[in-house]
Amino acid sequence: MKKLTRMGVIVVIVGVSLLLTTFYRGSNQEGINRFQWLGTPSEGFVFDDRFLLPPRTCQIHLNSSSEVDVYILDEEGIRLWEEKETLEPIWNSSGAKQHTGTFDVNKRGEYAQLVFNIHNATTSIQETFRFSGIEKDLVVASVAITAIGLVTVAASVLLKKFRVRH
Repeated sequence: MKKLTRMGVIVVIVGVSLLLTTFYRGSNQEGINRFQWLGTPSEGFVFDDRFLLPPRTCQIHLNSSSEVDVYILDEEGIRLWEEKETLEPIWNSSGAKQHTGTFDVNKRGEYAQLVFNIHNATTSIQETFRFSGIEKDLVVASVAITAIGLVTVAASVLLKKFRVRH
């Protein structure tokens, strides 16, 4: 019984620690800087490498040397683009040299960027992604871990009381 109680307390401590870390992390803005150099693509579209985004609010600041269309695709958008060349972005900026926009990343996962080089000119693009808010999936995980620990402690106490009576 002592081992079960001890294990439950440790799991509660881990869950609460993860929860506190998640809230602390959510109070800070994190950023990612990306730089891209586009040559002169014959078709105009450039599919950028895939990257991971956390489920938070994302502010993107775009600075380009010439006008471009920028599309951010989630996993479904990537699949649609690769299979059917159908464009369904979660965020886009059209014909901009400088633009700042905000979008919500609803789930942790793989994302990609598609750039349309409007004038087929050599172009450099500087982007800054800033993240704010709490990562909802980490809150759910930490609450679940804490709950498992609490249930383990409660079960240990109840089993101990049940054994004492019988």
